[in-house]
Amino acid sequence: VEAKSLRILVAEDNTVNQKVILLQLKKLGYNADSVANGLEAVEGVRKIPYDVVLMDCHMPEMNGYEATRAIRQMSGRAQLTRIIAVTANADPEERRKCLDVGMDDYLIKPINLEKLKNAMDGIASDVGAAQGVVTASDADAIVEGLKSFGDAAVIGELIDLFLGDAPGKIAQAQKAIDAENAAETREAIHSLKGSARNLHAEALARACENLEQQSKKRRLESAAADIKRIEEELQKVIAVLEGEKVRLGL
Repeated sequence: VEAKSLRILVAEDNTVNQKVILLQLKKLGYNADSVANGLEAVEGVRKIPYDVVLMDCHMPEMNGYEATRAIRQMSGRAQLTRIIAVTANADPEERRKCLDVGMDDYLIKPINLEKLKNAMDGIASDVGAAQGVVTASDADAIVEGLKSFGDAAVIGELIDLFLGDAPGKIAQAQKAIDAENAAETREAIHSLKGSARNLHAEALARACENLEQQSKKRRLESAAADIKRIEEELQKVIAVLEGEKVRLGL
């Protein structure tokens, strides 16, 4: 997917902040529309099938939390719209509050350009996959991504970190599913999705995305099948990573 094909809405009441975000997006190759409060954001999403909304949490008329709840109650295409919180508050409780109302991700002001790029590119990749865009095989993409780190010891450390962390995230998600806790399911799977994407393991990331979207809507009926698919994709990734360790003599 070309970056410019993403439909982006920026909801921010501070004109300077709004301009900065629009300029940052433009620098990354993305065009965006903008509104100044939560009511306008809700109306915007109702009229246009935005792929992503960058949502300031504190706005007049309707704040970002209320606007997110309203969007999540819509039917149809709006259910797929990604909502990224934009807030000056770095408190972990604030992050949990954002995820609990149905937001997908969280950026802290002033927004770091690299973090914004990662968030937008991740969504562009998901949208592309949903539209059936053919990409290189995961195995090739993972190996090429690892090579970009250059040093074999660094690659080995990265692989070991992933291998040590990923199974625990699935176990955490499974425990949350058993307890019918959608928020904790989403948190664990969101974390695994981020790790998968950093390794260019797109099939695993997409499997996580599916469960994340369902848990965001507090629908865990298909969670057992979703977690099985995630485990299957993880095993494929583990095989690639273990093979790469052998190749590098680690």
